[in-house]
Amino acid sequence: MSVPIESSRTSYTGNGATTVFSSVWYFLEAAHVAVKHTPIATGVETVLTLGVHYTVTMPATVGGAGSITMLTPPAAGDSLVLERDVDIVQATSFRTQGSFSPAVHEDAMDSIVFAVQELARRTSDLESAGAPGSVVAGNGLSFSATTLHVGAGAGVQSNADTVEVLYGDAADLNKVANGLAVAGILDLAARADHTHAIENGAPADLVVGDTAAAGAAGGLAAADHTHGVPQAGAGDLASLDAGAAAAGTSGLFADGGHKHTILTDTAVEISDSTTDDGVAAALARADHLHAHGNRGGGTLHAEATSSTAGFMPAADRAIVGTITDYSLTTTDATVTTIATVTPVNLKANTIKVTITAKDKATGNSASYGLVACAKRHAGTTTLTGALTTLWAIEDVAGWDATITIVASPDVLIRVTGAAGVSIDWKARVEVLSS
Repeated sequence: MSVPIESSRTSYTGNGATTVFSSVWYFLEAAHVAVKHTPIATGVETVLTLGVHYTVTMPATVGGAGSITMLTPPAAGDSLVLERDVDIVQATSFRTQGSFSPAVHEDAMDSIVFAVQELARRTSDLESAGAPGSVVAGNGLSFSATTLHVGAGAGVQSNADTVEVLYGDAADLNKVANGLAVAGILDLAARADHTHAIENGAPADLVVGDTAAAGAAGGLAAADHTHGVPQAGAGDLASLDAGAAAAGTSGLFADGGHKHTILTDTAVEISDSTTDDGVAAALARADHLHAHGNRGGGTLHAEATSSTAGFMPAADRAIVGTITDYSLTTTDATVTTIATVTPVNLKANTIKVTITAKDKATGNSASYGLVACAKRHAGTTTLTGALTTLWAIEDVAGWDATITIVASPDVLIRVTGAAGVSIDWKARVEVLSS
């Protein structure tokens, strides 16, 4: 085979569920796949162990990609990196292979290319560390094109396999003068736990006034500094005249625990005929009450009549609760259900229906009065006797209204219009059960 893919590294981001990840590139042995896991919670990279953290599925075809299966799915946001990591050796003895074997030769050459790709990848990683802007060099660091070189210099010492940073005494750090933004002048690295000395003056009390002037001290304030506020003894605030919006006259801050004295009068009842504001000049207490008082008709409103508004007696409310209005519009001669009534079980149910209909285009109208008795026993509903039509007044003979049972236990109120005619129907249904 050939090695058509230059990449030997594949990166993934976990989602907490996926466990199978393709290598994308070809490999010859399971041990040639290195897996690195970086949890998003810690940011610490770990090289995982084959058989302990993952298994490897070999490529199904020569030149194809294989995959690894994580025994535990990486959490959402975790980084998973698959890299080809081969031993940089040439282990194939061509003299022992007999006649020329293309597959053996190709595998050996592929293994060499794998090693070259791995070295190229690692060299690229090293060179990218010296990309302009990615590393700030000190005196012991220098750039050549995009390559970062480490050498001895002020503050940096290069040994055989290590680079050491030389530190001066922490006291060597210069203090930055007040008001300046100059950079430090030392060419030594600072310790991780270094401190900066701050010159600060004694905290002073702030003066209360109209201005927003800056503090006059020339030093920085300590991190735990406090502000002193001159104040007088807490006292009651003077009451303001009703309607006034004058500001307080004291030039001092109030204590955090200061109080306001509120004058209150006895609650005044509101009369039947007025909606005036209260006339008292004092605030009401938070738990004040309003006396309801007697209204016209006694302690409650009078009962409603046909000409007088008021409260509805319970008996009348019960009657209203048995009446329901329905409406719909038909545009053809199909029989259509306008209302459905489910009779009360084990009772006789008188169903009274009043229906009106109007063709808005022509003005044709109709009115129907229907009465039926429905009895429901053991969940089955039947009509007692025949449907009674109290009246059927209509301009068009083809219109119709009826009460029927299609499927027990429901009773259906149905209307029939005319083809190509838009008719508005309204039904008022009253049910009396005993």
